[in-house]
Amino acid sequence: FVVIVATGQSVSFYCTIHSMKSIFESSEKRLHIMNYDGKPSTPDRKQTCRRMTVHRITFCAMVGALYVGLTLLFAPISFGPIQFRAAEALSLLPFLIPETSLALFVGCLISNIFGGFGIHDIVLGSLATLIAAKITAAMPNVWLAALSPVVVNAAIVGGYLSFITEIPMPLSMLFIAASQTVSCVCLGIPLTIYIKRTGILNKIIK
Repeated sequence: FVVIVATGQSVSFYCTIHSMKSIFESSEKRLHIMNYDGKPSTPDRKQTCRRMTVHRITFCAMVGALYVGLTLLFAPISFGPIQFRAAEALSLLPFLIPETSLALFVGCLISNIFGGFGIHDIVLGSLATLIAAKITAAMPNVWLAALSPVVVNAAIVGGYLSFITEIPMPLSMLFIAASQTVSCVCLGIPLTIYIKRTGILNKIIK
């Protein structure tokens, strides 16, 4: 079942990335400024920076929304001490785009409001995502980038879930580490390598 869900999330994420690429490319064509002689004008530095900022903000908003959507779509297996949160595959995006750290934080915070595990999950869970994302953004390669969400979430999320559910802490941490390994290593690394090699994001946030 986990393999089926993981495969579905991979396809969903690929389609989302390609859709965002098409949206931004069509937006570029519509917003292209023409000179009086009908020739395309060359945007100045301010225009380029403003476009880049808008593109990145829009992309980050989409990442946050996608995180929430994937988490709630599979809500029965997205929460609790034994979970599989496919949206955590997105947690490697800060390795490519550091600004997505905040998007993941907000996405996790909103998702955990609906999780049913109270304020601990809302505050500490989203904080764990933010810490892991910041560390991921600073990693030198994708393999180490995938390690930080596993370790940070196992320590923080596994810790407070042990307190809430009264499961022994080592066992709770082990469950969360296993879940994060599937999401970040088995799903996240292939997605990140694919995105990096194809250069899809260059078109979206250039």
